[in-house]
Amino acid sequence: SISFTASIFMGIYDTTANLMGNGDENVLVIYGAPARTPQTSIIPLSVYERVEELEGVEAVSPEVVAMAVVGDKTVIVRGVDPEVIREFYNMCILEGDDELGETFSALIGVRLARTLGLDVGDLVTLRSAFSNHFLELKIIGIYESGSYLDDELLTPIFIGQWLRGLSRDLISLIRVKIDLEKLSREDLILYLRGMKEIERKPSPITRSSIMRLLTLPRVREYVVECAVKSPRESMESFLDREIKINRATMWGMVLVVIFGSTLLIYLTSTLIASTHSRELMILRSLGASKKKLILILSSAIVSLSMASSIIGLVIGILASNIFSSENLIMIGAYAVKPSIMPEVLPIIVIVAVIIMIVGMRFELESILRGEYGRV
Repeated sequence: SISFTASIFMGIYDTTANLMGNGDENVLVIYGAPARTPQTSIIPLSVYERVEELEGVEAVSPEVVAMAVVGDKTVIVRGVDPEVIREFYNMCILEGDDELGETFSALIGVRLARTLGLDVGDLVTLRSAFSNHFLELKIIGIYESGSYLDDELLTPIFIGQWLRGLSRDLISLIRVKIDLEKLSREDLILYLRGMKEIERKPSPITRSSIMRLLTLPRVREYVVECAVKSPRESMESFLDREIKINRATMWGMVLVVIFGSTLLIYLTSTLIASTHSRELMILRSLGASKKKLILILSSAIVSLSMASSIIGLVIGILASNIFSSENLIMIGAYAVKPSIMPEVLPIIVIVAVIIMIVGMRFELESILRGEYGRV
């Protein structure tokens, strides 16, 4: 149905656009400007050290995104700081423990656990897609977040670095939560470019034991240009720049589907009327009023088209929910969640009914005018 097709198209776009999250306006993502996506970015850990000490910064989450192979399936592994991860992600532990600690352990998203058939206490062997590194992790918990994280494996940050082939002073991106009254995105961008000074905190954010280890003094210095965007904006810019597609493009595709479907509805309604033209001529010859015939048939068409549209709508919603829950459509390692648009669906039903009525009425008028002329 139209509703199912529309929800799939928009679901593909929204799933991709939300791969970095769709959080509050005070959450920003810092990543390497030359990178195609935040996930493929590489920036020095020194950026984390510079940002965490700023006045107005409430929380900082360094992350490393890596790809690994489990059996014949590709898995996204996200290395995080276990002590700050919950500041940015709304996660509910369904089974097991939620403390990653500093061990070779992992939390697994509920959809990924279902796909791989893993449970709490299981061991999983990962083969890095970036290097020849192998690693065995123990699943200590299964979580649900209602987001792209449900298709990922969360590990301590050093495991992500190992699988990605990065040294301890390199990461993929930094997620920052700011106080908008004290710090703006524009000021943060200027600060990272060395064009503006920002007041430091009197007492810096307390680092976790993992981050204290990773931020030990080092010899190498990196020069990198950083991009600072909202999570969704960072992915939408990638889609627009690299794939040449945006939300307007997806809506255009949906409208093409709707136009084709409405044209089919119109042709169907006229075909129904022309198929029964002989019966209409007989009724007219028996004295049936032209206006009455059109009124009766239009009422019948309204009832049938309303019923069929509602049935199609329900089937489309059910099919979308099944596709979503069973992970039947995938973009890489992520399951596509069809986007049901409640504000659009009633309009689709109304438009379908109106088109069918108009098509039927024009055809009836044409048939009855022809019959009247012969009499």
